[in-house]
Amino acid sequence: MNAIIFDQREQLHYENVSTPIPKAHELLIKIIASGFNPIDYQMRENKSEKKRLLSPILVREFSGIVIEIGKDVKDFKPGDAVFCGSGSMGSNGTYAEYIAVPEAIVALKPASLSFPQAAALPSVGLTALQCLKRMKLQTAETILITGAAGGVNY
Repeated sequence: MNAIIFDQREQLHYENVSTPIPKAHELLIKIIASGFNPIDYQMRENKSEKKRLLSPILVREFSGIVIEIGKDVKDFKPGDAVFCGSGSMGSNGTYAEYIAVPEAIVALKPASLSFPQAAALPSVGLTALQCLKRMKLQTAETILITGAAGGVNY
């Protein structure tokens, strides 16, 4: 598969690498769209963040189509449209044609969302949910949400 690799010299380059093989509990997904967030460039620039890199293929959010499933996968089938924030689950990143990720962190893509819209959701959606839960808003309370920063999808 084709991928953009972050090499030992800390440079990005285009390379042909092996397509991941899904483990028993994983899905192999053809990536249609990928999200880009501040953590993605921080992992290239910040020494403490670089320690979290488990793959030379960067970026963590995506949407796509399930191509293959591991033998223990129960909730997905080939052809399903899905999205995910792969995080540091040991998978390759999303600057690639394919990714293998655990079934437990994947969600079905709502039909009302495009692939780029779904790829933009995981980090910003989780951040918004965490903020709302921590604020412990009451039903009658209101808040103003601005969009000053966030992820970019393509």
